[in-house]
Amino acid sequence: MKIKIQKATRDYSFPICIKYLNFDMASYYKWAVFIFISFFIFISKTNAQLQPLPIDLKTVLEMGGANNLTIKKYELQKELALAELTEANSWWLPELYAGVTAHQRWGAAMNSDGRIFTGVDRQNIWAGLGASGYWKLGEGIYGAKVADIRAKAIQFQQEATKNEVLLEIIEAYYDFLGAQLQIGTYGLLIDQADTIAQQLEIQVQAGIGFQSDWLLAKSNIKHLQVERLNAKKEVAEKMARLIGLLNLPPTTRLVSTETVVAPLTLVSENEVFTDLSDAYSQRPEMKYMALSRQALETEKEGLRKSMALPELSLGVFGASFGDIFSPQRPTAEINAAVLWRVPLELVLSEHKGPYKKIDTQLHIQQFEAEQFKNQINEELAAAKWVMEATSEQMTIAQEGSELAGEAYQQSVQRQQLGTARPFEILQAQEMYMQAQLDYLQAVTAYNQAQYRMYVALGNGL
Repeated sequence: MKIKIQKATRDYSFPICIKYLNFDMASYYKWAVFIFISFFIFISKTNAQLQPLPIDLKTVLEMGGANNLTIKKYELQKELALAELTEANSWWLPELYAGVTAHQRWGAAMNSDGRIFTGVDRQNIWAGLGASGYWKLGEGIYGAKVADIRAKAIQFQQEATKNEVLLEIIEAYYDFLGAQLQIGTYGLLIDQADTIAQQLEIQVQAGIGFQSDWLLAKSNIKHLQVERLNAKKEVAEKMARLIGLLNLPPTTRLVSTETVVAPLTLVSENEVFTDLSDAYSQRPEMKYMALSRQALETEKEGLRKSMALPELSLGVFGASFGDIFSPQRPTAEINAAVLWRVPLELVLSEHKGPYKKIDTQLHIQQFEAEQFKNQINEELAAAKWVMEATSEQMTIAQEGSELAGEAYQQSVQRQQLGTARPFEILQAQEMYMQAQLDYLQAVTAYNQAQYRMYVALGNGL
């Protein structure tokens, strides 16, 4: 039996309808699969962006060394210096050429003896290859030496910049870690305060407690919640700074896997700095300045000795030459010259501008080196003072934390026995919290000072 649909005079049998129906269902299935896969990919990317990125100090340093834009910039400057060195070392290579030249002249022309010819109609063609070179021996030899010294100097400049950037990343990470741990501290205190508030509420309902104590406990919870929100705000600010230094997408969320901050011992805080010559010599900035001075001195030496070295020029070619419409004839040529040039501005005592320019640059760099030594002294002194102060703070905060913790436990026990007012527990809790935060801040500042001292002494990160 066939089902017919009457439309005009066409007969659509059931098998044909099934054929069209199958075609439509197949297209719908393909589009459905495509939409589902696209939606799945979008959701996966969104979840990947929202997923926190776990970090610690080691991973932060690795990411900073690989992603920071300032470090990348100086890496490119290093490559530029090496490219300039390669170019300077190629000064002696000649130039090769090959090709065809044609000449056609009509009208008047002058002969070599000065006579004028008219009605000239001449043409020629030249086809061949050759080589030519022009060498200023002084500039070539000493220019290559200067480029080599400056290529070495830029490596120390890159190292110094990398240390500065990584030190900034370390300080930003410790700030972020400290703020994150504060959130955890406030969370624990809120849980404890909430437990106390629930106990007081039960006592009030049973008629054996004061409602004012319960209200005070609830108010303390709100205060702690506000402080935790402030800590979250600080985490967001520190995270944004760290994300910028690591050159990560702005939607990245970071979370530190470290739950405890322990004091580091990169440098002894009892070290006495009597002779700072080692610190000066180890700093990459001082090495960069020393090589920059060496490059200027080499450039000055090149100016002085270049006058004794000649300039050479050499040209040679082999070609076929002749009239365009006549047989070609072979031709070859060699041209060579040796010249000595003596710039008067380098000889006359009143006009030694290039020498004076280099001498002035050397004096400027000498003053900059002395200024940087003072900066190193300041960095070492500041780091040492911070280490000593924060070390004492850690000791005091540790003792205060132990005392506050013991007082808090005793207050809780007394409250359970009914001999302590909840206000005393809240006060002990607040003191314990503050002691914990004081210790955390002291350890964070101490570790940052340790790294500053470590870098100030000329160590690399």
